[in-house]
Amino acid sequence: MEIQRLISASEPLRNAGIVVYSLVVMATILPGFDLVSRIILIPYYLLIPGFCITLLLRQARTIVDGLFFSVAWSIAIVVSVVSIEGLGYSQLPINIVIPIFTVVILALVHYRR
Repeated sequence: MEIQRLISASEPLRNAGIVVYSLVVMATILPGFDLVSRIILIPYYLLIPGFCITLLLRQARTIVDGLFFSVAWSIAIVVSVVSIEGLGYSQLPINIVIPIFTVVILALVHYRR
């Protein structure tokens, strides 16, 4: 009972962190935005979009499952967006498309509960 309340209390903080991280990733396309290193993009693209999909589909039963599905979904999303850009169907940069997709999925997770 106590653990469930602790998890419920941390959800808004987790969601806010993901939204702020997504905004920082989107800001990296702005000219002169040298305050943030490009290194922070790697963990974002490797975990965050897939984590939101994993939350939406409720696939994580254990921490290992959650990590596996987060990485697998993230790789699938990044490869799909890069492929679509390679075909010439998207004029938006990847640093805009994936964070917007992530925030939309996170909103679906939030309103689904």
